[in-house]
Amino acid sequence: MQNPNSNNNPLNDRAPLDGNFETRPSQNGKISILLKGSITNKNTLIKLLTNYGYDFKNKSQETVIANLLEWYVIYGNFDVKNAIKRVFNLIEGNVALMVFDESTPEKHFAVKRDVELYIGQYENNVYVSDNKAKLYLHTNSHIDFEDNVIATIFDNGRITLLNI
Repeated sequence: MQNPNSNNNPLNDRAPLDGNFETRPSQNGKISILLKGSITNKNTLIKLLTNYGYDFKNKSQETVIANLLEWYVIYGNFDVKNAIKRVFNLIEGNVALMVFDESTPEKHFAVKRDVELYIGQYENNVYVSDNKAKLYLHTNSHIDFEDNVIATIFDNGRITLLNI
């Protein structure tokens, strides 16, 4: 998956992101994520996934989380939202995630814990940023996005919130 900020990316009109971000795909490419922050139990999660057959060529935090989400979707038979709930409870640290699932391209997800992340809207466009001031330059409304809440962001600009 390409950087959502690139001009030729179809996500650009759905969720322009502030900053220099690059998505990280899971091993099978089913899930991609953007991450801000850090997880403190990465090595424990790598051991867990290695036991389930994941081969880590890249041991970045993003890859670990993307693979864990993918495992829950493929082998645990969870939908993406429930996989996010499960994985977010396993992750230790201060993080904000954007999650993209290839099977549901019409929506994507955001969740955070102890990291600044804001969601704003302008017409049917949704913007996600870690900078509130910049967000207000591009939006005319915003959503109070609390920690431990999954935001589902749809193509049409609709947003739903679910407590974890």
